[in-house]
Amino acid sequence: MGTHRIAGKRQHLDGTNSKEGPNVRLTPRKRLLVDPKVQGSLLIRAGAYWCFYAIAITEILLSWNIISGPDGPFIGYFRFGQLWEEHGVVMIASLLILPIMLLDALYISNRFVGPIYRMRRTLRAIAAGENVGPLQFRKGDFRLELADEINAVAAYVEELKRQGVAANKSTPANSEHECGTVTHA
Repeated sequence: MGTHRIAGKRQHLDGTNSKEGPNVRLTPRKRLLVDPKVQGSLLIRAGAYWCFYAIAITEILLSWNIISGPDGPFIGYFRFGQLWEEHGVVMIASLLILPIMLLDALYISNRFVGPIYRMRRTLRAIAAGENVGPLQFRKGDFRLELADEINAVAAYVEELKRQGVAANKSTPANSEHECGTVTHA
């Protein structure tokens, strides 16, 4: 079930509205790639680590062949065909694990990029003067305590706005301060 925001409220696709609060059920994220710049960097790095791993394993296997093999010319130890025959299955298995590893990196990164994305949206709404409901993160997200801190800031800003509105109501409309005239004694 999906949701979308309408004036500080969350509307569920079943048509019901609810104020964001402790009883609001958060739906799973629909996008796995929430922040392409951050998550893309992590995926590239994970892929690079896999390549370095494959190169390191190949070097270790070649070194093992040099140490344990018969004496001969040094260049004769670099028989990649023989290396492939003996260890190709392991390399294919590690290649098959690569997409699983990259998908897992996406899932893990989603657990910290998703909350950052929601915090940015909430802070932008606060800065624009919008009323925001309590920020909540999904179960399993990292840094859940940050939602409480953002909610405290939002409550403080709302209190300042209420105090400002109350102060404006209590001052006369034609006061010297509002008219821009200042008298000096």
